Amino acid sequence: MNTKQKIKQSAKALIFREGKFDFRLSDISEKAEVAHSVLHYYFRTRMQLLSTIEDEMITEFMENGKSWLISDIPLREKVELYISSSYQRLSVYPFADLYLLSRINAEIERYSEDFRNAIVRFSSEIKQAIRMKIIKSYQDPIHFIINMISLTAHPFILTGFLYKTSVINGSEVSNILEQQKKLIIKNLFD
Repeated sequence: MNTKQKIKQSAKALIFREGKFDFRLSDISEKAEVAHSVLHYYFRTRMQLLSTIEDEMITEFMENGKSWLISDIPLREKVELYISSSYQRLSVYPFADLYLLSRINAEIERYSEDFRNAIVRFSSEIKQAIRMKIIKSYQDPIHFIINMISLTAHPFILTGFLYKTSVINGSEVSNILEQQKKLIIKNLFD
């Protein structure tokens, strides 16, 4: 890994893994184990570094999201795919979805129309599943989408919090998250 990649990976770890949204460049240089001057050589400002890693993460987030949204698989499988891919990302970067969704929301006009169209199509699929009684506990696709996203992302933040406050131990975290995965599907479809 080259120095620039090391700096970006360290920034991603601080922001998306540790949830340190108020980082300083000195935090990044310390984590990357590079001199402050080296960090400034690659990224002149905090905003330049933040913009670079945000763009990378948002692109990855949206491309991944679009791939399952537009797939021609049954709705339940699509939701299971979303949950699995989210769990993979969130197990590495628990704060990623929270951060990225807030950035996408703040600058929605920057993001592609085809992603919006994919979400509209997904919402239509949910509406049809509600009409066909495949989804029984929701009357509105928006509530289904809100719960699908929040029930998937929030357990990673909360298990980290519960672990840090000694409510649960480290060995319980993965078991809790696996149980949560099953509960999400049950909540959404039963």
